[in-house]
Amino acid sequence: SASLQGPPPLDPVDPLIFSKGQSYSMKEWTKLRSNISTSTGQSSSEAAASSSSSSSMPILGCCSTKPIGHMPQMTTEESLEVLSDAKKGWDNGKGTWPQMTLKQRIQAIQKFVTHLEQTSRDKIIDTLMYEIGKNYKDAASEFDRTISFIHETINDIQSKDDFNNAFQKVSSSNVMIRRNAFGIVLSLGPYNYPLNETYATIIPALLMGNIVILKIPQVG
Repeated sequence: SASLQGPPPLDPVDPLIFSKGQSYSMKEWTKLRSNISTSTGQSSSEAAASSSSSSSMPILGCCSTKPIGHMPQMTTEESLEVLSDAKKGWDNGKGTWPQMTLKQRIQAIQKFVTHLEQTSRDKIIDTLMYEIGKNYKDAASEFDRTISFIHETINDIQSKDDFNNAFQKVSSSNVMIRRNAFGIVLSLGPYNYPLNETYATIIPALLMGNIVILKIPQVG
Protein backbone atom coordinates (compact mmCIF):
# COMPACT_ATOMS: atom_id res chain seq x y z
CA SER A 1 0.00 0.00 0.00
CA ALA A 2 1.01 3.62 -0.46
CA SER A 3 3.06 5.08 2.33
CA LEU A 4 4.14 8.52 3.44
CA GLN A 5 7.46 9.41 4.98
CA GLY A 6 7.02 11.58 8.03
CA PRO A 7 8.70 14.95 8.49
CA PRO A 8 11.88 15.23 10.54
CA PRO A 9 11.74 16.37 14.17
CA LEU A 10 11.54 20.12 14.61
CA ASP A 11 10.82 19.84 18.33
CA PRO A 12 12.26 16.75 20.05
CA VAL A 13 9.83 17.01 22.99
CA ASP A 14 6.73 16.88 20.82
CA PRO A 15 5.48 13.25 20.76
CA LEU A 16 3.51 13.90 17.56
CA ILE A 17 6.62 14.57 15.51
CA PHE A 18 7.85 11.90 13.12
CA SER A 19 11.50 11.01 12.77
CA LYS A 20 13.24 11.48 9.45
CA GLY A 21 13.12 8.32 7.37
CA GLN A 22 10.21 6.73 9.22
CA SER A 23 7.36 5.60 6.96
CA TYR A 24 3.64 5.33 7.64
CA SER A 25 0.86 3.71 5.67
CA MET A 26 -2.03 5.89 4.54
CA LYS A 27 -4.18 4.31 7.24
CA GLU A 28 -1.62 5.05 9.97
CA TRP A 29 -1.17 8.62 8.74
CA THR A 30 -4.92 9.23 8.76
CA LYS A 31 -5.23 7.77 12.25
CA LEU A 32 -2.47 10.03 13.55
CA ARG A 33 -4.15 13.08 12.03
CA SER A 34 -7.39 12.01 13.69
CA ASN A 35 -5.62 11.72 17.04
CA ILE A 36 -4.29 15.25 16.65
CA SER A 37 -7.81 16.54 16.04
CA THR A 38 -9.15 14.56 19.01
CA SER A 39 -6.45 15.79 21.38
CA THR A 40 -7.19 19.42 20.57
CA GLY A 41 -10.94 19.10 19.94
CA GLN A 42 -10.54 20.63 16.49
CA SER A 43 -8.80 20.00 13.22
CA SER A 44 -5.59 21.76 12.20
CA SER A 45 -7.46 24.10 9.87
CA GLU A 46 -10.04 24.89 12.53
CA ALA A 47 -7.31 25.57 15.06
CA ALA A 48 -5.57 27.89 12.65
CA ALA A 49 -8.77 29.74 11.84
CA SER A 50 -9.78 30.14 15.49
CA SER A 51 -6.35 31.51 16.35
CA SER A 52 -6.14 33.94 13.46
CA SER A 53 -6.00 37.67 13.89
CA SER A 54 -6.24 40.62 11.57
CA SER A 55 -2.44 40.58 11.09
CA SER A 56 -1.47 36.92 10.87
CA MET A 57 -2.73 33.35 11.07
CA PRO A 58 -0.70 30.48 12.55
CA ILE A 59 0.25 27.70 10.15
CA LEU A 60 0.02 24.25 11.73
CA GLY A 61 2.16 21.35 10.58
CA CYS A 62 0.61 18.20 9.18
CA CYS A 63 1.63 16.20 12.23
CA SER A 64 1.68 18.67 15.12
CA THR A 65 -0.68 21.07 16.83
CA LYS A 66 2.11 23.59 17.35
CA PRO A 67 2.42 26.46 14.84
CA ILE A 68 5.41 26.20 12.52
CA GLY A 69 4.95 29.71 11.16
CA HIS A 70 2.46 32.49 10.54
CA MET A 71 0.60 33.60 7.42
CA PRO A 72 0.04 37.34 6.98
CA GLN A 73 -3.64 38.25 6.71
CA MET A 74 -3.59 41.46 4.73
CA THR A 75 -6.36 44.00 4.61
CA THR A 76 -7.50 45.68 1.41
CA GLU A 77 -5.59 48.80 2.39
CA GLU A 78 -2.38 46.81 2.99
CA SER A 79 -2.74 45.03 -0.34
CA LEU A 80 -3.16 48.33 -2.17
CA GLU A 81 -0.08 49.62 -0.36
CA VAL A 82 1.91 46.69 -1.75
CA LEU A 83 0.67 47.52 -5.24
CA SER A 84 1.63 51.15 -4.72
CA ASP A 85 5.15 50.13 -3.69
CA ALA A 86 5.40 47.91 -6.77
CA LYS A 87 4.41 50.84 -8.98
CA LYS A 88 7.12 52.95 -7.36
CA GLY A 89 9.63 50.14 -7.89
CA TRP A 90 8.69 49.95 -11.57
CA ASP A 91 8.40 53.73 -12.08
CA ASN A 92 7.45 53.36 -15.74
CA GLY A 93 10.54 51.25 -16.34
CA LYS A 94 12.87 53.76 -14.67
CA GLY A 95 13.08 52.03 -11.27
CA THR A 96 16.32 50.70 -9.81
CA TRP A 97 15.68 47.02 -10.65
CA PRO A 98 14.42 47.46 -14.24
CA GLN A 99 17.26 49.90 -14.95
CA MET A 100 19.93 47.44 -13.87
CA THR A 101 21.73 45.63 -16.66
CA LEU A 102 20.88 42.00 -17.33
CA LYS A 103 24.31 41.06 -16.01
CA GLN A 104 23.65 42.89 -12.73
CA ARG A 105 20.27 41.19 -12.28
CA ILE A 106 21.82 37.79 -12.99
CA GLN A 107 24.48 38.45 -10.37
CA ALA A 108 21.83 39.42 -7.82
CA ILE A 109 19.80 36.26 -8.49
CA GLN A 110 22.92 34.08 -8.36
CA LYS A 111 23.84 35.58 -4.98
CA PHE A 112 20.34 34.81 -3.72
CA VAL A 113 20.45 31.22 -5.01
CA THR A 114 23.86 30.62 -3.45
CA HIS A 115 22.45 31.79 -0.13
CA LEU A 116 19.52 29.37 -0.46
CA GLU A 117 21.80 26.44 -1.26
CA GLN A 118 24.28 27.14 1.53
CA THR A 119 21.97 28.14 4.37
CA SER A 120 18.37 27.14 3.70
CA ARG A 121 18.17 23.77 1.92
CA ASP A 122 17.53 21.61 4.98
CA LYS A 123 15.15 24.13 6.52
CA ILE A 124 13.06 24.42 3.35
CA ILE A 125 12.94 20.64 2.91
CA ASP A 126 11.86 20.19 6.52
CA THR A 127 9.16 22.83 6.13
CA LEU A 128 7.78 21.21 2.96
CA MET A 129 7.53 17.90 4.80
CA TYR A 130 6.11 19.40 7.94
CA GLU A 131 3.54 21.71 6.37
CA ILE A 132 2.11 19.84 3.39
CA GLY A 133 3.10 16.24 4.12
CA LYS A 134 5.68 15.59 1.41
CA ASN A 135 8.06 12.74 2.07
CA TYR A 136 11.75 13.54 2.38
CA LYS A 137 12.66 12.35 -1.12
CA ASP A 138 9.97 14.47 -2.81
CA ALA A 139 10.71 17.55 -0.71
CA ALA A 140 14.43 17.32 -1.43
CA SER A 141 13.71 16.76 -5.12
CA GLU A 142 11.53 19.88 -5.27
CA PHE A 143 14.27 22.02 -3.76
CA ASP A 144 17.01 20.60 -5.98
CA ARG A 145 14.90 20.86 -9.15
CA THR A 146 14.13 24.48 -8.32
CA ILE A 147 17.80 25.36 -7.92
CA SER A 148 18.64 23.52 -11.15
CA PHE A 149 15.86 25.38 -12.97
CA ILE A 150 17.27 28.74 -11.89
CA HIS A 151 20.80 27.84 -13.03
CA GLU A 152 19.51 26.49 -16.34
CA THR A 153 17.41 29.61 -16.93
CA ILE A 154 20.42 31.85 -16.34
CA ASN A 155 22.62 29.72 -18.61
CA ASP A 156 19.95 29.82 -21.33
CA ILE A 157 19.71 33.60 -21.12
CA GLN A 158 23.47 34.04 -21.26
CA SER A 159 23.83 31.77 -24.30
CA LYS A 160 21.18 33.35 -26.53
CA ASP A 161 21.69 36.38 -28.71
CA ASP A 162 18.10 37.47 -28.01
CA PHE A 163 19.22 38.57 -24.55
CA ASN A 164 22.62 40.05 -25.44
CA ASN A 165 21.68 42.85 -27.83
CA ALA A 166 23.60 41.10 -30.60
CA PHE A 167 22.79 41.20 -34.28
CA GLN A 168 21.36 38.02 -35.78
CA LYS A 169 20.99 36.86 -39.34
CA VAL A 170 17.30 36.45 -40.22
CA SER A 171 16.79 35.53 -43.85
CA SER A 172 18.78 38.16 -45.77
CA SER A 173 18.69 40.77 -43.00
CA ASN A 174 20.74 41.49 -39.92
CA VAL A 175 18.41 42.19 -37.01
CA MET A 176 18.68 42.90 -33.32
CA ILE A 177 16.02 41.47 -31.03
CA ARG A 178 15.65 43.15 -27.66
CA ARG A 179 13.57 41.71 -24.82
CA ASN A 180 12.03 44.08 -22.32
CA ALA A 181 10.14 43.75 -19.06
CA PHE A 182 6.34 43.95 -18.96
CA GLY A 183 6.16 45.89 -15.71
CA ILE A 184 4.41 44.59 -12.60
CA VAL A 185 3.84 40.82 -12.50
CA LEU A 186 1.56 38.90 -10.13
CA SER A 187 2.60 35.36 -9.22
CA LEU A 188 0.20 32.94 -7.51
CA GLY A 189 2.09 30.08 -5.86
CA PRO A 190 0.30 26.68 -5.64
CA TYR A 191 0.15 24.73 -2.39
CA ASN A 192 1.34 21.38 -3.78
CA TYR A 193 4.61 22.67 -5.29
CA PRO A 194 4.99 25.95 -3.40
CA LEU A 195 8.71 26.31 -4.05
CA ASN A 196 9.22 24.97 -7.56
CA GLU A 197 6.13 26.33 -9.30
CA THR A 198 6.46 29.72 -7.60
CA TYR A 199 10.13 30.20 -8.46
CA ALA A 200 9.48 28.98 -12.00
CA THR A 201 7.37 32.12 -12.51
CA ILE A 202 9.14 34.78 -10.45
CA ILE A 203 12.78 34.07 -11.40
CA PRO A 204 12.37 34.60 -15.19
CA ALA A 205 10.21 37.65 -14.48
CA LEU A 206 12.83 39.16 -12.17
CA LEU A 207 15.68 38.40 -14.53
CA MET A 208 13.92 40.36 -17.25
CA GLY A 209 13.53 43.38 -14.96
CA ASN A 210 9.92 43.03 -13.90
CA ILE A 211 8.63 43.93 -10.45
CA VAL A 212 6.96 40.89 -8.87
CA ILE A 213 4.11 40.72 -6.38
CA LEU A 214 3.91 37.24 -4.89
CA LYS A 215 0.69 35.78 -3.47
CA ILE A 216 1.83 32.79 -1.44
CA PRO A 217 -0.56 29.84 -0.98
CA GLN A 218 -2.61 29.61 2.21
CA VAL A 219 -0.99 26.23 2.87
CA GLY A 220 2.51 25.50 1.61
